[in-house]
Amino acid sequence: MAYTGRILLSLGRPQQIKDLRAALNCLFKIGSELLVEGLEDRLVLRSINTAKSAFFAVTFSSSFFDDYQVHGSEVVQSAVLLKHVLATFRTHKINRMTLDMDADQSMLTVTVVGENKITKTYHLECMNSEILNATVDKDSCPTQVIAEAGELNKLLSSFQSGLDEITIIANPENLASAASMHRACQLQSFYDPEKARSKDNLHTSLEVDTRSLFVGYQHRSANPSDVTFNVKDFRSMVALCEHMGVNIILSFKYLGSIMASPPTYPPFDDPDPPPPTNILDEEISRRISSAWYAFTPRFGKSDEITLTTKINLYNAFGKTSGGRQADPSNEQDAPVAALAAQAQASLAGFWGRERLTGLCTSLTEHLMLTQRDLEEWSVCPEGFFHACDDSAWAERSNLCAETLMLTLLTQHKVLLCPVVVHLLTAVSAECPTGATVGTMPGPRVCGLPAALLRKEAVYHAVSAAAYELHDYIDWGQWLRSSLLPELSDATPVMRPLRRRVAALVGDWVARVENVDRPALYRALVGCMSEADACLQLTAVSTLRSLVDDWNFSDEQFAEWVGPTMQLLVHMLKAADELDSQTASFNLMNLVIERMGDHIRPFVTPILQLMPQLWADAEGAPLVRIQVLLAMCRLVHTLGPESPACYALVLPPTSTSIDVSNPESLSLMEDGLALLLILLRNAPDAERGAPLLSLAPLLASAMAASTEHIRFGVAVLTSMVLLGGAPFMQAHGASVASVFTAFFGNVNERGMLLLFPAMELVLGAVPSVAPSVLQPALTRLLGLLMAGRESEVVTSNAMTVFARLLLISPAAFTQLLSDAAASGVSPPGAPPGAAASPEALLSALLDAWTDGFDSLASTRARKLCAVAMCRLLALPSPALLDALEPLLVCITGVWSELEGGADDGAAPSYGLEYSWSVGDDGGLEVVVVAASDEAEGECMRRRALSESDPVGHTAVSAALREGLSAAQAAHGQALHTRLAAMDGSIAAQQIKDLRAALNCLFKIGSELLVEGLEDRLVLRSINTAKSAFFAVTFSSSFFDDYQVHGSEVVQSAVLLKITKTYHLECMNSEILNATVDKDSCPTQVIAEAGELNKLLSSFQRGLDEITIIANPENLASAASMHRACQLQSFYDPEKARSKDNLHTSLEVDTRSLFVGYQHRSANPSDVTFNVKDFRSMVALCEHMGVNIILR
Repeated sequence: MAYTGRILLSLGRPQQIKDLRAALNCLFKIGSELLVEGLEDRLVLRSINTAKSAFFAVTFSSSFFDDYQVHGSEVVQSAVLLKHVLATFRTHKINRMTLDMDADQSMLTVTVVGENKITKTYHLECMNSEILNATVDKDSCPTQVIAEAGELNKLLSSFQSGLDEITIIANPENLASAASMHRACQLQSFYDPEKARSKDNLHTSLEVDTRSLFVGYQHRSANPSDVTFNVKDFRSMVALCEHMGVNIILSFKYLGSIMASPPTYPPFDDPDPPPPTNILDEEISRRISSAWYAFTPRFGKSDEITLTTKINLYNAFGKTSGGRQADPSNEQDAPVAALAAQAQASLAGFWGRERLTGLCTSLTEHLMLTQRDLEEWSVCPEGFFHACDDSAWAERSNLCAETLMLTLLTQHKVLLCPVVVHLLTAVSAECPTGATVGTMPGPRVCGLPAALLRKEAVYHAVSAAAYELHDYIDWGQWLRSSLLPELSDATPVMRPLRRRVAALVGDWVARVENVDRPALYRALVGCMSEADACLQLTAVSTLRSLVDDWNFSDEQFAEWVGPTMQLLVHMLKAADELDSQTASFNLMNLVIERMGDHIRPFVTPILQLMPQLWADAEGAPLVRIQVLLAMCRLVHTLGPESPACYALVLPPTSTSIDVSNPESLSLMEDGLALLLILLRNAPDAERGAPLLSLAPLLASAMAASTEHIRFGVAVLTSMVLLGGAPFMQAHGASVASVFTAFFGNVNERGMLLLFPAMELVLGAVPSVAPSVLQPALTRLLGLLMAGRESEVVTSNAMTVFARLLLISPAAFTQLLSDAAASGVSPPGAPPGAAASPEALLSALLDAWTDGFDSLASTRARKLCAVAMCRLLALPSPALLDALEPLLVCITGVWSELEGGADDGAAPSYGLEYSWSVGDDGGLEVVVVAASDEAEGECMRRRALSESDPVGHTAVSAALREGLSAAQAAHGQALHTRLAAMDGSIAAQQIKDLRAALNCLFKIGSELLVEGLEDRLVLRSINTAKSAFFAVTFSSSFFDDYQVHGSEVVQSAVLLKITKTYHLECMNSEILNATVDKDSCPTQVIAEAGELNKLLSSFQRGLDEITIIANPENLASAASMHRACQLQSFYDPEKARSKDNLHTSLEVDTRSLFVGYQHRSANPSDVTFNVKDFRSMVALCEHMGVNIILR
């Protein structure tokens, strides 16, 4: 059917133009053609991709436009290229836009009025394209997911960039709830199995908590369903919905079916323009009054569903459809914020003191346990406890009332807190502590006195508002006189009040004094011994808060460790729900962690219970994970005595890392963590032999996936350290297979993890490792010669060859020969051409010296420098060709380590075992227990470090030995090469001097020069005298250095010079900054490159940064060794700018810093100028040295 007619429309408001442009941009990401359909009441814009697998339609109501007309036909259709339409939006600021589409003439005319009334007219030719439409019966789809666009965008960002397709899997929620804490939905990356598998493919799987991440989730089928969709097309839809601030509905059936994803608008959105203010006020007042009557006791209780809805209405004021508080500065939130402001005016007029007080009193009535609650508790105590969880507050009237009560107390603290205290006094008088509750007169609910339930409700309010009521209640007196006796009263009728008191103590834990803790421990352990699961779980939650509190004392809790552990094990056996088992395990693990040596007497009895718990949890991997975590802590507590528990822990360990076991997909990481802790705590190889026998399982696990490479490599190195040469002789093939399989098949981070491990294996077993690892070394050399790896990977790989050179030069030359024989050729060689070992050595030296500056670690630089000195002894012409860059690298490290350190002593660097290589400092293996400090592993590392020749060899001595050996190998040819090197050495001197002067110039304009007999000191200070920078050059740095006429010669000159080069000195005061470094409690040693990366995380143009140092022992327990923070600093006296970006970084002191020491019990902080500090960091990074911050 041929459609004719004409569409006229115009837009003049900025938001209209912005929305239309956003829609067109999203349509353009789907297809190149814009299919236009104009009807009387709406305009429909569609786009479809060339494969017709993705369809996208945007409908604009006629009321969206300032003017909208359709002439000549009821339906006008046409098509135009989207890139031409988008070109009309390139005007900087559009004041008005008119579109005229004439289907008869096949022409779209766009008129744009910009700034200064400049008018542009575009004539776009329309095309004869088929107008298609996609129809989906959404009601027939068993799966429907409603999600916020922003949350979906975050989920999509978790997948690898460049991924084409994603599969979404929906499971029945009731099954998923029991198995995985409501994670009923999964998103997985999808790669076409018919295409060649790429080493760069990253397989990602996300389990989504449908209750917290989705607005709504429904799956009506008994079986799972899944659908695969294109990521790029879906992102377009998500981007538009996020721009519009609306949710998305995903409806689908099964694999291969269509997935529909229309937007859904908030339930209270009104498509009509906002009503006048007075009408809005009337509507708000009407709804408030209606809800007020529902709360007021004299009108009686309303239906619970209606009541819940009305309470949620209160809590929704000023929030977006997603439940987020509206931000007035956010353009999308502005309408909600404006309506909320109008609503607040009506609220202020309605809620006077009397009504607020009455509402607060009414809410306590609604906090009471209802008959339905008590019956539910009686039938299933465990289920009732989890049903009252805060995450489901919007589904129960008493929890909704608690949320509203907290909101009111926060906003009207001064008015309402005394009201709550008065209610507390009243219920305490009505139901006094110690009274015989069972015979108390008055009405009853399920056999319980209403007075008792009212007291429980007021306690509920006091518990919820602990922060607001902090200054209104004498906590200590109330605890001793009322709460403790009530918590200890085991009368059955007191059970609701005991539960509430236990929860109340958990919320007020910050006010609990040490003197009251033993009595609380006794009462809570008594609650855990009750047969009621709800009371048990409440006591577990409160006890966890007390143990996790800052004021916890292990001596006070020592007598309760045994009973607590026994009761927890009993609860684990009796629990039906995963959440209950998780809560019990969390407390168990926390007690093990906090009790230290006091837990030792109970470790063996607890471990003896673990096999039964493991067996009972078959088919429940999440429970088994908790068992493994508990074993990790218990084994680490045993330390060198851990071999006594091998019979108990090795079966679960081997099951967890056995890839033939289906549960290993979930248990692998925690199983490897347990094995790592066992290995690190093993006292010697003889008693640790059962652990070493798991090497084949480890090799199979690492061959199956690269997901656990961090733990796998850490376990592998610990096995080598423990087993030594006998282990390598027995399992060397498994070790080599791991490296051979991973080299070239993992990304940069993975490669950087492998090199320190391989270097350690070579250094730990020098007699066996070179021959065993020959295939892996050959593969690594082939990868480097192929040039497919990055410069960072190439430079760090050289540490492996450096270690091989140090332990066996013969093995190094044999490696080159074997590589040449196997077909490895240097870069640029013709395909198929035979390569010589000499050519491979030449290419390897070029790569080594070119990437030497990329080695940020001082240890790695010294290792390579000493190895280069050893390399000079090889009788190869390729060494003479590379002599100049080799000596530049060696002398650079020599100057760095032996050219004038602050303390005058040359540092020694042996084998170090740190996983902080890479670009983010995040490659450290973090396990539950701090097993890197285990006695057995520390002794083995120390012994290996002390035997490492690099730690006991000065670079200067190694160079002298190397040049002597080179003299014997090359004779006169060496002298000829050395004579030609003077120019290049001078060039390096000039480069270093220029780098120092550039950094000094960034501090101040004057260069303060001080010459002494043995050194030259260059200083610079800024005009405010807040930043001082000094660079010291040893006299040996210069070809010639002399000081005449005085022991100290001082002068000053401008750093910015003219081209005459006759520089007039100035009479400037030569200042020096002296700091008593020993008096500084904080000392941080960091690599300059790592500091530069941290600084790059802050906003450009930021003037100052504050660094905060905390005691490491406190920070270790609280935030996994993040004892140091860096925060952006803005002067509070200056006007606050909306462009100020406040950034805070928590730094892992073990992985990002070379050393960290804080001798004070209190935190310390200092604020410094970023620009000045960057100058120092830049110079240190150029020199390849570390920085000490005091």
